[in-house]
Amino acid sequence: VPEEIDENYATIEDRMIGVRQLIKDASENAREGRYIDSVELLEKTRQALSMLDQNLEELQSLCISYDQIRLAQHMPPQQNTGAMEGDE
Repeated sequence: VPEEIDENYATIEDRMIGVRQLIKDASENAREGRYIDSVELLEKTRQALSMLDQNLEELQSLCISYDQIRLAQHMPPQQNTGAMEGDE
């Protein structure tokens, strides 16, 4: 796996851990009756999820690009026979 892809996966995993902690903290605040604090953490969670979605989209694009490069490197070079279409 290219290092760039590996780093992106690590970033996504870290963001998911952060999102999980935000949700846990928001839930605790709500249980303690601190609803405004809970709402603020939920907003941070929404923003973090939006960023996570962007990271996932970028990683998808990166994986597709690497796959296209990999395929191109394994394709035999096209042979130019000099014949033009319709010369058969």
